[in-house]
Amino acid sequence: MTITALQDYQSQLEHVTYGVPQRSVLGPSLFLIYLNDIQYAITNAKIKLFADDSNLFCNSKELFTLANAGMLHLSHWFKVNKLSLNVDETCYSVFGPNCKKDMALTLYINGKVIQNVNHRTYLGIMIINDLK
Repeated sequence: MTITALQDYQSQLEHVTYGVPQRSVLGPSLFLIYLNDIQYAITNAKIKLFADDSNLFCNSKELFTLANAGMLHLSHWFKVNKLSLNVDETCYSVFGPNCKKDMALTLYINGKVIQNVNHRTYLGIMIINDLK
């Protein structure tokens, strides 16, 4: 159960059946506890978490097969844990010293295509797909 209060105003008592109450003092801690087992959703790739960002790292000759399988496992994990993923803010990048700029195979999550980008900021550092 949760109540939201601001100055002299207070909401009615509401039941929270799942999820994390938004903008609550305990919200960040509850969110981290809630996501704690996402690392077990995939065994053949690495998941890195920072605040509310989740990053999947794959390294394989069968990269897109592995990544799409990983997306399928993550999609299942989100569904089982009653979470949703904002596909519009989800993207991927293939990076490395020999990365070709035209390397744009297709990744999916929940049947939707994930956008391929040439660069992405990760922990405050911009990573460009050719690592230059």
